[in-house]
Amino acid sequence: MNLNSNFFEMLLLTLKYLCIILISKLHPFHVSVCEIFHNADTRSVEVSMKFFIDDFEQALQKNTDSEYMLTDSSDVENIKQYLQRHFVVKLNNQKTALNMLGFELREDAVLCYLEGKSFKEINLVEIENSVMMEIFDDQINLTHFEYKNNMKSIQTTKDQPVGTIDTSTW
Repeated sequence: MNLNSNFFEMLLLTLKYLCIILISKLHPFHVSVCEIFHNADTRSVEVSMKFFIDDFEQALQKNTDSEYMLTDSSDVENIKQYLQRHFVVKLNNQKTALNMLGFELREDAVLCYLEGKSFKEINLVEIENSVMMEIFDDQINLTHFEYKNNMKSIQTTKDQPVGTIDTSTW
């Protein structure tokens, strides 16, 4: 696979979800976007996750059994615990411990930032992304993984919360 085919794959996937966003004015939808970047210099994976605030608050409320409203001073520990249960990255068949770096609120979205140690060479990536699937049966989580200037995307759903990416040929 070359960079051009990966670009077009990403473009088609993005266009697909832009259509969903346009249609969402007529019908609500539940989607999140996650980007994972392999930093070869620091041998780490840098993760950013984007959720709609109101959906993510519902997930946190269910997780904590209490009313929950995200603010700039929200308890990062609750978010960290929730993501540890619902977002798992395995590199070369080994679970990667992800550290919560923080989060920020932007208009109707919350962005969460995590980082974990990585390997110099990655042959296989397994991602479990079941964020908000316990509250929305139609939840779709897109995860984009960038490694060695290549990008591959996976989509996880309630029926298929785990996806894999073979990077051995990159």
